[in-house]
Amino acid sequence: MNIARACWLILTLLAAAPAWAFQSRVVTIPSAAMHRSFEATVVLPDQYRHGNTAGRFPVVYLLHGSGGDYTDWTANSRIGKLADRYHVILVMPDGGHESWYIDSPVDPRSRYETYVQRSGGPAWLRG
Repeated sequence: MNIARACWLILTLLAAAPAWAFQSRVVTIPSAAMHRSFEATVVLPDQYRHGNTAGRFPVVYLLHGSGGDYTDWTANSRIGKLADRYHVILVMPDGGHESWYIDSPVDPRSRYETYVQRSGGPAWLRG
């Protein structure tokens, strides 16, 4: 009898838990400003993944901190669940270890601000 109750409790809890079906993938974004490509993590809400494009999906860029990379948000938080809950597309670009997402006044090859602002979106988001 106790086993039956335990099984019933587990099934009830599983049924009551929300289902998170977001999709997370790594894409490569070319940067014309720096003449190279960078990786970014993109999290798509379940509605977008299933082709529900009748509605619009805001895109939120999440920037990692110093010493981090494009995997920090997905590896260290439950950020993907928010994509499903709020119906947004999350983009986490790589900003180098200490770029501060600015165009360097010293090194003309370090143009992270331009890279993030002009990376576009739709072309690499579909890829």
